[in-house]
Amino acid sequence: MDCFVKSNCVSYKQNKSLFVSQIVRKQNGKCLLFIQSWRDCMIELHELTPNDGEEVFKMVQEIGEKENGFINSLFSSSFSLFQEKLRRNYNLSKGINLEPNYVPQTVYWLFADGKPVGYGKLRHYLNESLLQHGGHIGYVISPNHRGNGYAKKLLEKLLKKSNEIGINQVLLTTDYDNSSSQKVIEHNNGKLEKIEKSSCFYWIDTFS
Repeated sequence: MDCFVKSNCVSYKQNKSLFVSQIVRKQNGKCLLFIQSWRDCMIELHELTPNDGEEVFKMVQEIGEKENGFINSLFSSSFSLFQEKLRRNYNLSKGINLEPNYVPQTVYWLFADGKPVGYGKLRHYLNESLLQHGGHIGYVISPNHRGNGYAKKLLEKLLKKSNEIGINQVLLTTDYDNSSSQKVIEHNNGKLEKIEKSSCFYWIDTFS
């Protein structure tokens, strides 16, 4: 068991696949450590709706516009613009008013203990462009919640959603130098097909 000191408080880190958060609270001059496991932490996937509120908006803003190849298309300069994007993405998930070269895509928020910590995009099928970059699934975790195993759980749940809409094999692409994303994909049984133009191409069977 590794020990580290932060702000004069002692905490403990154990297996991240089991323990997803360490909470230190100061009470009567003493530091109390609370450890939550996956069995204690409520992990849920919520489909985007046009009525999603400011808590989700703040999480999206924390992510920034682009990182490690993930385009945060919901990043907005104002909450009103974010609401407009919610309506647009809701229609996109239903295949309404699809623009040229677009495919239906559903956005899912990942919630941990009732708080949004990240989100994923699930494309219902691929076109030529997505076969070259993007694939079926894109995902991201808010910087404030990384290092807790949430990306692995998010991808796991998105794969289940893929299977539910009839996608038996899912393509994911990631930057060659993004080892963290590669580990997340491989944890979820991703099989590397090729490395091309600085991108790794993985396939995952959703029925396994």
